[in-house]
Amino acid sequence: MGVTLTAACVPYLLQGSSMAECRDRAERALAHPATAALDARLEAQLRITLRLALVYGTSQVERIGAILARAVELAAGLDDADMLLQALGATFIHRFNNSEHREAQASAEHFAALAQPPADPAIF
Repeated sequence: MGVTLTAACVPYLLQGSSMAECRDRAERALAHPATAALDARLEAQLRITLRLALVYGTSQVERIGAILARAVELAAGLDDADMLLQALGATFIHRFNNSEHREAQASAEHFAALAQPPADPAIF
């Protein structure tokens, strides 16, 4: 239950500019054995939030890339386009900011394809 509560509250810690606390709690939650049973949506959100805390509080480029790769993997397994768009957007920013331009382009293209409106106007 503590891991679930942490996963739900870390975005608010991030918004409150508590980067160190956000990073610490997210890392502890992800390291906890109960994380294996955590809902994929919460784990993906936890990883996306941890990425932001690491970007603004440290310079752990490789670690951030691995965190985002797992977030994209988790989000892709969900039926939640918004979560996948969040993960892809964060991945694009990370790759672009680290001069990984080909990889950034691939993330942007994946994002754009997912964000395309349906071809059938009746769906709107």
